[in-house]
Amino acid sequence: MSAVLTWIDPELAGPDLVLLGVLTLVPIVVAIRTGPRQYRRILEQLAGRPNGLVRLMRRGAVVTWLLTFAALAIVGGAPGLTLTHVGLAGLDAAGAALTVLAVLGFAGVQLGGAFQAARRRAAGGRVRGEALQRQVALLYPRTARERAWAAVLSVSVGVGEEVFFRGLLIAAAVGVGLPVWAAIVLPAVLFGLQHRYQTWRGVVFSTVFGLLMTLLYAATERLWTPIAVHAAWDLMALLVVPRVLAAHEATASDGLRPRPAVLDPTAAAAPVPADPPVLSAAETLASPAGLPRLRSAAPE
Repeated sequence: MSAVLTWIDPELAGPDLVLLGVLTLVPIVVAIRTGPRQYRRILEQLAGRPNGLVRLMRRGAVVTWLLTFAALAIVGGAPGLTLTHVGLAGLDAAGAALTVLAVLGFAGVQLGGAFQAARRRAAGGRVRGEALQRQVALLYPRTARERAWAAVLSVSVGVGEEVFFRGLLIAAAVGVGLPVWAAIVLPAVLFGLQHRYQTWRGVVFSTVFGLLMTLLYAATERLWTPIAVHAAWDLMALLVVPRVLAAHEATASDGLRPRPAVLDPTAAAAPVPADPPVLSAAETLASPAGLPRLRSAAPE
């Protein structure tokens, strides 16, 4: 076997493969059933309900943890599969340092992308990935409770998707004798397809993101690094980036407000326009101009 994944050498029996095959069908079915249109329809239905976004995030967190526990159950029940094979052994000092650097690096990429998108939007320029960001922006929390559940969902997805797609599926692919390149690429593609609700641009972006997480996994031989980076990416996308965009827009709006003439202290102050209203989820769907656009802010 190639030296890329030397710590992964499981032996899977028939029943384990059957259970794994059934479990693998879950994200495929989700991807088929939840395209961009279906996703928008779901959010439109939730928009008119109290705590609709909270319900959606809570449901997502529960489903993700169920998937995580099912994956760990396979690891615990398969005699030839251990926690080391799925990258859940202890992390050494070098791996911990790389994890911190990777989290800071990915967070920096998102912040830089947010400021760049805000500047382009303020200047009237076009920002790429509008369709993708239109889907992602519908998940932006607006209340303290929504932000709390956004944090729970981000951490849950960071743990669950990495355990399943990077940990279990790569180990299973190697265990059944697939080439290393296939063991790396196929789980990343499946991970990308699960994000079909973010449009096909989101599928491509998520696939690339999955490959990057695999590189981090290979660099440390531990799953803790991609878990930390994935969770931090989603936390940034749902909690930090929206506030950066909103703050930049508020500053730009204040800068455009007319002010009294400095040379004439007796001049009456010009009327200041009212602040724009906060849009509900349903209003956001119908208001393309009210959506911040940033491809790099997509949660994975």
